[in-house]
Amino acid sequence: MAVQGLDEVGAEHLESAGGKGANLGELIRQGFPVPPGFVVGADEYARFIDTLNLPSNDDIPEDTEAFLESLRGQLLDTALSEDLLSSIDKYLTTIHESHPDAVFAVRSSATAEDLADASFAGQHDTYYYVEPLQIALMLRKCRASLWSESAFSYRQTQGIEHRTVNMAVVVQVMVRSDVSGVTFTADPVSGSDSVIITESSWGMGAAIVDGRVTPDQFLVDKNTMRLTSLKISDKKFMVPPVLEDPSSSRLQEVPATRRSLESLTDEQVEHIAALALKAEEYFGKPQDLEWAIENDEIYLLQSRPITILGEADEDVPEGRWILFKPVIENFTDPLMPLTADILSKAIPFMKVIYGRVYMNFDDFRRLVPLKASDDDLARLAYLAEPETKPRISIPRMIFLLAILFGNYLVMGVFNRRTAEMPDDFMASYRDFANRVVEDDSINAQNTMIRMFLRF
Repeated sequence: MAVQGLDEVGAEHLESAGGKGANLGELIRQGFPVPPGFVVGADEYARFIDTLNLPSNDDIPEDTEAFLESLRGQLLDTALSEDLLSSIDKYLTTIHESHPDAVFAVRSSATAEDLADASFAGQHDTYYYVEPLQIALMLRKCRASLWSESAFSYRQTQGIEHRTVNMAVVVQVMVRSDVSGVTFTADPVSGSDSVIITESSWGMGAAIVDGRVTPDQFLVDKNTMRLTSLKISDKKFMVPPVLEDPSSSRLQEVPATRRSLESLTDEQVEHIAALALKAEEYFGKPQDLEWAIENDEIYLLQSRPITILGEADEDVPEGRWILFKPVIENFTDPLMPLTADILSKAIPFMKVIYGRVYMNFDDFRRLVPLKASDDDLARLAYLAEPETKPRISIPRMIFLLAILFGNYLVMGVFNRRTAEMPDDFMASYRDFANRVVEDDSINAQNTMIRMFLRF
């Protein structure tokens, strides 16, 4: 396959269309709203790579940086064949007839991408606002991104033989998104499959995928398919659907009047959830979808399996655990694994269960200077009215005051030093940090000590 329309490919074309292209073809076959486009097959890329006699994973040169840079350079410098360029022009002409003002999204579609056990999310390049004359260059850049440091490292970690992965490229009419986002048909943190999670923001989806904006979040109950919860964020930035000045920054400020507005209506949330559930039912496993809305029309841009899914039946620690309201009001989202790991090690009486912060009830009871039943103490932790009036326990009150006084002695030093810091403290500390990082003679432990005791 040199070039084929997205409506001509499917799961059986994985080796030529790549994971993304094959999945998009399947979505089109099932009647999902997908922007029109075509796939530049992996065949020509594979033929070129075969001429290089790449080493096996075990024989990769020690200087991997130079090795990868050389491969990327060769892929960027090698012109596309005339036959391939001619086929691309034919598809562009056909698309131009129905979309005369179209610009394109050029998207990598590796043959090991968007699979059940390896997604490669964010590892390969995608280019937006691409004019027809730029497609050949962006296609070569997508091929070269197969050999970026991050993609190479991911394959190494997954145990994927580098020589077996080829690169196709998807070229689609770019949706000029008024709103865009992602939807998960299961909670990737807790593993719960009872909820559909949608995150959205203004403009193009690149701002969400790259983490440059905190999106709105909507939860839909999978049984009733109704919106059950929403959190509206202060969406300060967006990637605009139209670039007035191509040389300017693509990340622009959102007008103050729109930042705290809901980016989706309830009906749109439920419509997207219905499309996501239909995709999950078709592919047979929880899905991670990307979508965009232009002129109130919803388009699916991608659907892939959720490859990192928390276990819904994860081991719950022994003992009694309760939610402490002041904590859950500040940690409104499930915690990411790194944050959960740090928190559980730093505060022994707190644990992260199903992505939420819980407190050991027995430790809580020892700290609270009150005589009360377990039920009443649990209500107090949630700042609710107890059924009976608690009484003060003098021994526990003395114990708590001793802990608070010790905390004051420790934290008071830090607070005092913070108040006396000069205005240019952060600039001088940053310079010092850079000097420490550049000193190869300092190990990790000594680096930590010097960072905290320097000022």
